[in-house]
Amino acid sequence: MQTFLQLSEHPNIHGAKLSCDVDFIRQLYDRIGDKFRIITASPNLVDVCLKYGLTEHLDGVWAIMPGWTVALGECAARGDWEGAAKYQRQITEVRNLLLKYGFAAFAEMMNARGIPGDFVPRPSSRLSESQKETLLNEPIMKKLIEEDPAQV
Repeated sequence: MQTFLQLSEHPNIHGAKLSCDVDFIRQLYDRIGDKFRIITASPNLVDVCLKYGLTEHLDGVWAIMPGWTVALGECAARGDWEGAAKYQRQITEVRNLLLKYGFAAFAEMMNARGIPGDFVPRPSSRLSESQKETLLNEPIMKKLIEEDPAQV
């Protein structure tokens, strides 16, 4: 907490991206207010963060499912926390696949949605054909491809 309080006083630092406990982020926000921009990176807790009033979020996982991400925000904006939680669960399931299969899964997910490219960071390599097939047959991936088509 002390580090961020000091950062918020520095004239050349105007904010920070935090990937930590939502309660900590909320306490920091309560102490600092609007004078220091706090951007959360808690893709498994976006609905909770929005309910707390933390509205700035940044994480690359949302590139895979922009429709669900927007739908979560729209539900939260109208106070439909049950709807927001539904989309949050789906987003979390997709993120869990990234943890299960590794970052190479990101490329396969994007490609399966019609977004071409090789999104695998070095020194990692692409999934094998059997891994790719298993990934794309995961129920949440089938749902994602069906419900949240890429808009390219």
